[in-house]
Amino acid sequence: MLGSSQTQLSSIRLISATIGNFKELIEKALFRENLFYRINTIEFRVPSLKERTLDIVPLAEYFMAMYCKKYSKSNLTLSCEAICALQDYHWLGNIRELSHLMERAVLLCRDDVLSVSALNIKPSQLATASSADLPMMTLEKAEKQLITQAIDQVSQHVPKAAKLLGLTKSSLYRRLENMPIFNSKSLSAYIFYCLGCFALLFLLSVFWILFIADWQAWNIGLTLVVLGLFLIMGIMGFKNKVMSSFDRALLHIEAVKVEDYNQYAKSEFKEGVTAHFHNELTMLSEKMQTHKSQYDQHALLLYQLIDQLDTPMLVFNKKQKLTYANAAFSTLFGQPWQMYRLASPRLLGLVYTDKGWILPSKEQQWHVSQSAFIDSGERHQLLVFTNIDSAIRASQLNAWQQIIRVMGHEIRNSLTPVSSLAESLASKSVSAREKQALAVISERCHHLQDFVNRYSSLSQTLNLDLQHISVAMFVERLKCLFSQKN
Repeated sequence: MLGSSQTQLSSIRLISATIGNFKELIEKALFRENLFYRINTIEFRVPSLKERTLDIVPLAEYFMAMYCKKYSKSNLTLSCEAICALQDYHWLGNIRELSHLMERAVLLCRDDVLSVSALNIKPSQLATASSADLPMMTLEKAEKQLITQAIDQVSQHVPKAAKLLGLTKSSLYRRLENMPIFNSKSLSAYIFYCLGCFALLFLLSVFWILFIADWQAWNIGLTLVVLGLFLIMGIMGFKNKVMSSFDRALLHIEAVKVEDYNQYAKSEFKEGVTAHFHNELTMLSEKMQTHKSQYDQHALLLYQLIDQLDTPMLVFNKKQKLTYANAAFSTLFGQPWQMYRLASPRLLGLVYTDKGWILPSKEQQWHVSQSAFIDSGERHQLLVFTNIDSAIRASQLNAWQQIIRVMGHEIRNSLTPVSSLAESLASKSVSAREKQALAVISERCHHLQDFVNRYSSLSQTLNLDLQHISVAMFVERLKCLFSQKN
């Protein structure tokens, strides 16, 4: 403690954040180096929003849904131009700037589609690189570098890379055929080695034959040069043809791996093993496309069923992010599911145990059942919430109705012989007092049976018999019930 002669210990956790560069600050003597090493135990670098291009649109949609609800506006959608503008913006203020921009856009937007004008992003604010930041290179090299960067950014998923580059899948696959991204250097070297050895033996044989035939040295040299050029051209052509078939097959396999079954590789050879291999790949793609269509149809039916049910149902993708839910989500969390889009189960209060998923805050009221299904080639998890209180009430009501039916049946079986015996004795009795007493017993039995029948009818399910009637006829019948007085 400052000013004290005794040392006092305290337990703290220090968390600091900055946008500055500590190395530059220390070199300029703007930050103490010893203090830096005291606090720098574990260091995390959070990428800026501009570096996470794929997160911009989901975050913008989240903020847009939140502010639409806050200001009681109908749900909005982003136009294609607005999405491009959001991805090209520099985002110096990161998430906070995106939140304020979407709030302003929601307030200014008067249509159902949020356009660039509502975003109020000026062209000068879009992130553009200056010529000094771009190294000089050929157009082919720049294209290769962009494609390689896009493929690495989306984890080798070619369709996503095509979308990120603004190309169609077919266009990107055609560009990949001419790029050595997927080429095999070992196969190319093997072809050169085998054919090179054959060409060398052939040239040595020709040299030996011409030498024996007493050709002049310059004739032999010219002949060998011409034959060598033809052999080199033939070897290069054969190598390119084989490598082209290999590259196309490899691209076809890459497309199958990412479940893009609309891409087909055409073989350079019309017959032989290579042509048969390409035909088998094409048949495999067609078969997988059929199965994928069936899976997509089943997933569509499942989503339609989720929308129709009135019990909360949540869908999480393979990254454990909320991707879909039905309208009953609001009964469980108090807000539309769009407000929690891409939220983790932990953020929703869900905990996974040995018995499955539970909701600790409402464990006594809700039971969570889980299942899995395939959608767009990815495994999704479906969580179904069952209201335990409603199930218990329904079970109790059903049990009570059964008790009433059993008791009513037993009471009727007991009262029927008593009533019959009382009526029989009354007919044989000669005493007026006995007849009166037996008549009271019989009447009470009939009243009790009538009460039991009426009470049992209350526990039965109502069945409505809907019929179409004529309004004019209904009015005429009502008039007949009331006499008009002049």
